Amino acid sequence: MQAEKIAGIKYLGKQQTYDIEIDSDDHIFYGNGIATSNSHSVGYGYLSYLTAYAKTHYPKEFFTAYLKFAHNSIDPKREIYELVNNANSMGINIYPPNIKLLNNEFDLIDGKILFGLCDIKSVGQSVIDKLLLTIKESEQIINKPFKDWTWTEFLILAIPNIKKDSLENMINVGACDCFGLSRIKMLFETNIVREFSARELKWIVENCIGYNGLEDILFKMTSDKPGQKAACANINRFKKVEGFIVNLKNTPYEMSDAPHQVAMSEYDLLGVSITANVLDECKYKYKANCTCEEYNTGFGKDGNNVAIAGQVNFIKKIKTKKGLNPGQEMAFIEISDSTGTIDSIVAFPEVWEEYKNMIIEGNRLLLCGKRDYKKKDSFILELVEQL
Repeated sequence: MQAEKIAGIKYLGKQQTYDIEIDSDDHIFYGNGIATSNSHSVGYGYLSYLTAYAKTHYPKEFFTAYLKFAHNSIDPKREIYELVNNANSMGINIYPPNIKLLNNEFDLIDGKILFGLCDIKSVGQSVIDKLLLTIKESEQIINKPFKDWTWTEFLILAIPNIKKDSLENMINVGACDCFGLSRIKMLFETNIVREFSARELKWIVENCIGYNGLEDILFKMTSDKPGQKAACANINRFKKVEGFIVNLKNTPYEMSDAPHQVAMSEYDLLGVSITANVLDECKYKYKANCTCEEYNTGFGKDGNNVAIAGQVNFIKKIKTKKGLNPGQEMAFIEISDSTGTIDSIVAFPEVWEEYKNMIIEGNRLLLCGKRDYKKKDSFILELVEQL
């Protein structure tokens, strides 16, 4: 019997064959005219061992590799979410992308696991290619490497050449945090720069590179009367720039980032919130007596009541099979906070019936109960309060 290349497949119905164990790299062989294969149990066992070894001894490399290939899974967003939370539970932080590093995908850089730019929703390879070309050309103009650029230089030189939605998504997930400004302020200034004409942008590059801030550039643009050599070609553009100055001095909204907005943007665009949590602005969270991480490391084993402020991530509903009234609906619930995840919360029928209108995915709740003495990991839910 000799292994051959499969040339075709056809249905033969039920026939007797043999399950033969052989030493073959191909894992495919013919037995009694039927194509079959070696058992993969040993292969899976060996792979499990290597995976466990890597996760134990090289955890950062392990998570970097698994996150990098998460897009190949059935549900990439869920895969990334679970891997990031698993890493956090092991004390390993995952960081947002950094536009100055220009890594396309998950990478381990200087001991930090970072998202890649292409891991951001609506940021594809074509966007990165255009950005790289713009940076290369602009570095020659100002004779300064990109890693040393200020926000103002990036604002004037690169932003006009990046697609609006792609740029906004990069800012919203923290890719531009390296410039040291709030995300909402960067978005605000970006919208102003997009109002400039090609002529005005050319004038700024020739006359204002090195200026400290957009406001200084706008003042320079209005220092001369409109004309052929001035920044503004006519009085209408001059007044437009004056309006930008007024908007910068009297912004229509607060220029600091709200934690819940940061968290929601990151969750939507990356698949998980990594630098903020939607609970950060909930004053009632201080009624909690432990975090997800503290619960997972043993809080409540002494019988103490447990109260955790968390966001509901997933709910699995089932019907009871035993008990006084079989067939009643109950639920298993997963929540998270900034420290990790608990996926073992149990709402029995009576509690589920009382609070099911509050326990919905995305809602922020204070969940109170006790650790199950029989199953030490289960959190038996007793009371729910809206945050």
